[in-house]
Formats: sequence, C-alpha cells, structure tokens
Amino acid sequence: MQIGTIGLGKMGADMTTYLVNGRHQVVVTDRKPEVVEVETARASGAVPAKSLAELVEKLAAARAVWVIVPSGAPTESILGELAEHLKVQQSLLATDGRKWQRGCGID
Repeated sequence: MQIGTIGLGKMGADMTTYLVNGRHQVVVTDRKPEVVEVETARASGAVPAKSLAELVEKLAAARAVWVIVPSGAPTESILGELAEHLKVQQSLLATDGRKWQRGCGID
C-alpha cells in the first residue's frame, strides 16, 4: 500500500515508522522541512516531500493521505491547501489525536 503522511510529530512519526516497518510505501511531509529529513532518516524507507504538492505528485492515482497535525488552524490550513491538489475519489484521513474524520470525494 502507498500512503502520504502529513505531520511528523510524536504520533505521525510513530505511525510512519509503523507503516514503513509493515512494508508500506510512505511519502512524508511536515510544516517544518527539517523534520521531514530527520523522520525520513529515522524511518529509513519513507519518501520525503518538501511540500503538499510534491507529496501528492509522488503518490500514485487513487491517493490516500493521512493528516496528523494539531486541531484547529494547523489542520484547517493543511486541508485547505491539500484540497487544491487532490481530485475526486481520493481519500483523506484527518486526525488530531482526539478524534478522526475521513473524507472521500474531495472536490
């Protein structure tokens, strides 16, 4: 399986490592570029992306993206920008550690 992960804090970093260890291809990015490089090295096997646009480009069609960032403005900002790059029938899973929501049919 191929999945994009946005947000490489404690929860996102652990999930990325778990997915990579499960032999999934994970494309990662974060609001802080230096975090992407550290996490990619730690997870050894994750594919770094410097922006949301690059993350989407590196994922094959029928893209799945998991947003793991704090709730509120950070999540809203990421989702707004990500919507510009995703097409209809692509999956988006957003979580802030307290709740999750899944959106399909981004348009």
